[in-house]
Amino acid sequence: MKIRVLIFAFMLAPCLHAADWPEYKSPDGKFAISMPGKVTVKSGQNRYPFGVVKITAHSHTPNKDTVWRVATHDYPEAFLKTTPPGKLLDLMAKGMAKNVKGKPAIPKAIKLGEHEGREFKLTAAPPGDYSVHTRLYVVGTRVYQLTLVAKANDIAFKSAEKFFDSFKLKK
Repeated sequence: MKIRVLIFAFMLAPCLHAADWPEYKSPDGKFAISMPGKVTVKSGQNRYPFGVVKITAHSHTPNKDTVWRVATHDYPEAFLKTTPPGKLLDLMAKGMAKNVKGKPAIPKAIKLGEHEGREFKLTAAPPGDYSVHTRLYVVGTRVYQLTLVAKANDIAFKSAEKFFDSFKLKK
């Protein structure tokens, strides 16, 4: 009986822990999300033929194999006037699959309030053996990329929905 109780407690622990995660508020005040620990922020930019995309990554990395992240991608307004949100999100999903040399993502259409989004899962090509679970949302000229990366079948994925569902836009 004691072994069953211990096994149940071990299985339940990630779910209970996720509910207790502290809320992280972005420095620009535009979003909040529950993260399982300390968050580091790094910014950069990528240059494309249509212009520069500023990217800021808000990440919690509890070990070398796991990353919880909200990345913001700020696109040029002129580019978004000619690229519908759904097309942009599908292109980002394909690009992420290409970056990890994994199977192309089949994104599922989702919403965050009135904002269009996509959700998908990828498995990176060997030798990485990583799984990636992502939600993307277009809000104005910004794309929010919520991602959990971990070894395939890692226990962290049991808390992925709580992580994603805790994401809130701020005014």
